[in-house]
Amino acid sequence: MLLQILFLLFLVALSAGFIDTLAGGGGMLTIPALLISGLPPESALATNKLQASFGTVSASWYFIRRGQLNWRALLPAMMLCALGAISGTLLVHYLSSAWLEKIIPLLLMSVALLFIRLPKLGEVEHKARLSLLFFSACIALPIGFYDGFLGPGTGSFFLFSTHHLARSNSTTSNH
Repeated sequence: MLLQILFLLFLVALSAGFIDTLAGGGGMLTIPALLISGLPPESALATNKLQASFGTVSASWYFIRRGQLNWRALLPAMMLCALGAISGTLLVHYLSSAWLEKIIPLLLMSVALLFIRLPKLGEVEHKARLSLLFFSACIALPIGFYDGFLGPGTGSFFLFSTHHLARSNSTTSNH
């Protein structure tokens, strides 16, 4: 039975990785699968975050190497995002497993509905509305908190927020 569960989790992980490469949100598959397999909520969230961090690091490294991401300009946003993520993770640590078991499915359904309702990038006219510093404080910190607490779709939240709210000239190029 254990081998069957591990095999099914492996298949879910492969599917989630594929979804992450296309659009993000693979955690929408892995978290429920890990919970159904019997992992406590804290362990399911931590396991999902560990596997998701590999994709984040490799994607970031790819864009930095190609000169398409100016990480120095993004350092304040990265610091505030990290502070938010630490806060979200600490909250998970202090909440009871019973409460997390009830709230995680509701949060996952809410995130799924939000993505269904969000306009697609490019379908909506936009102008940059926030400076990078204001964006960092108002957007990166709460998205970081969400990422530390739950996580699925964080990259899409950042992409959508950056596209619609931030001035992108200082975030996308080293030139």
